[in-house]
Amino acid sequence: MDKKEDKFSSLIWQSLEDWTGDNNIPDFSQIRENLEKLLTAGKADEVLAFGEHLLKKGIEQFEKRNVDGKTGTGISRCLRVVFNALGRSSLPVSRRVLWEINAVLLDNYSLLYGIQIPISGKDATKDDWNAVAEELAKRLPPLKAMGKDKMLDFSGKYDRDRIASWLTFALKNAG
Repeated sequence: MDKKEDKFSSLIWQSLEDWTGDNNIPDFSQIRENLEKLLTAGKADEVLAFGEHLLKKGIEQFEKRNVDGKTGTGISRCLRVVFNALGRSSLPVSRRVLWEINAVLLDNYSLLYGIQIPISGKDATKDDWNAVAEELAKRLPPLKAMGKDKMLDFSGKYDRDRIASWLTFALKNAG
């Protein structure tokens, strides 16, 4: 990575690391611009690494405060760049599909709303979809995960249903 790209990376990480959740909301336009510069420089994998961190930390921040929708809007605009990077990343197709599914499963606040997510897996083979299904099956908690007589609580059932839905989708595509 040359010095210019390193500078963009440092600025993004610094913005994300300084993000305390108090009155400290990062300058998302600056983060987005730096993500775009990294992507233009061919650093799609690095943009994805930032994107994962941004999504997790963004959800945390959104839960604490979403000032006039600015937090959600700022995160969403940055995530558009991240999803553009996904198709250019070095990840195998099955891992890209899983990355997308993970992002959708994490997002309970519609931060991804309006982002054209290429979940169709148009490049995915049946083997790719099979790998996705196997991974999702490992994550699917048993219905009676709390013990013999205790069912999952509402939140647990909701999460389980969402994973099961994606597992069904993956299995259909696996043939």
